[in-house]
Amino acid sequence: LAAAEAERLGLLLETALQEAQWGGRAIAWSADSKGYRFLQGEGDRRWQPITDDEMFRPRPFAEGMGIAAIEVEGQSLPPGALLEFLPATAPLFRITLTAPQGELVLRSLHTGRVDLELPRPQ
Repeated sequence: LAAAEAERLGLLLETALQEAQWGGRAIAWSADSKGYRFLQGEGDRRWQPITDDEMFRPRPFAEGMGIAAIEVEGQSLPPGALLEFLPATAPLFRITLTAPQGELVLRSLHTGRVDLELPRPQ
């Protein structure tokens, strides 16, 4: 269940990245202990939650899941900070999720894809 949830988050982040790159739309992602949401940039960089789009709607984490760490370009992102996808830039990020079976890591690649690393079996 956690792996499927992480896989979905990876696909959503990949889609947000593509929307920003090709759609010219500024999108940001934010997570807390309960879940995550996407926001869109309005004019002078004011971020508004995306509420009218089924794909980018706010989502709760599955039971037992949460955020362990978020890194952007090698720098740690503080809790609640925005991971921004802007038309001109594609940041490299690494999101570590906690799950009942161990840590799951979502990592963006230079190609724009988001890779999921599953925990190694003990």
